[in-house]
Amino acid sequence: MSQPRTIRVSDMTGKEYVFTDEYLLYGDVKDALHPQLDTKPLRRQLVLASSSYAIIEDDTPLPQYDLKLYLLIKEPEWTSKQQEAVVTASCSCVVFRDILPGDIEAFVWGLDHNEFIRSLYVYMNINPIIHIIRQSTFLRRLFIENTAINISSLSDALRENKTIDELTLQNVLFNDKNIQDFSDMISENTTLRYLKMSHVNDNGAISLAESLGINTSLHTLDLSQNNITDDGAMSLAESLKINTTLIRLYLSDNEITDDGAISLAESLGINTSIRRLHLSHNLITDDGAIAFAESLGINTSVLTLNLARNRISDEGAIVLDDSLRKNTSIVKLNLKGNRIHNKYALLSSRITT
Repeated sequence: MSQPRTIRVSDMTGKEYVFTDEYLLYGDVKDALHPQLDTKPLRRQLVLASSSYAIIEDDTPLPQYDLKLYLLIKEPEWTSKQQEAVVTASCSCVVFRDILPGDIEAFVWGLDHNEFIRSLYVYMNINPIIHIIRQSTFLRRLFIENTAINISSLSDALRENKTIDELTLQNVLFNDKNIQDFSDMISENTTLRYLKMSHVNDNGAISLAESLGINTSLHTLDLSQNNITDDGAMSLAESLKINTTLIRLYLSDNEITDDGAISLAESLGINTSIRRLHLSHNLITDDGAIAFAESLGINTSVLTLNLARNRISDEGAIVLDDSLRKNTSIVKLNLKGNRIHNKYALLSSRITT
């Protein structure tokens, strides 16, 4: 058996603690060590008294994971603020939610000293941690759900950050001014690979389309469940004729009709990078389906096309089915929830109805 480890750590007040590996077994942690510790194989959670929590992922170095348990077990008289700071400083995935005003300073201290953080989930005002988003060289994934967020400040921070590659903005309200600031940042950014946004209208889609004509790093753009109509879809389609790096485009649950669908279909005749295009829950009829059938006769890069729950009838479905006789690259064409009655006329096994 390996020799016990010794870990030295200083808390936020500068006091030094020395811990040895006398309570923990090598490998998985015993449930008995902490009453609120969940030792599931793929994820471990530690719930703090201050009602915020941190998720410990499997890639967190074990000594750091042990360290949090040592501090909580050996120093039970510590306040929730002290526990918050130490746990925050050693987690790879941190959630910023329901933090009491008196605990925010300790929480931010923990983030400032965290060299293991990879994911940050924010449900509060980001002002106290905007400098962390700007300066962190460890953060990879950022999720924000906050209707009052300052988009301009976030855009400025993301301009400087060089490590965040996944960004989700949920229930973040964009207007014509801040969406332009954000899109300008996307044009300059070279690290983002995944972007998901909500509350985007046509003006937002048009601004983002302009940035896609310049950006060369983004692989996935998820604009599902927004307010995008044909104007926004046509602008995005034009950007696909230029962009050569976007792989996945999600436009489900919008208000796109045949005009937008036809433009997107035409772009697939030129674009060679898109692998997945999702347009379910829109207003596309047979005309849009026929346009996609024509593009599939040319395109050899699309693997998945999702047209589920639109207004496509037997006519459009049969034309799409015929197009797959020429196209050998597409793996799945989803037509579920349309107005298709003669499903037995569709011969391709790659069509889902």
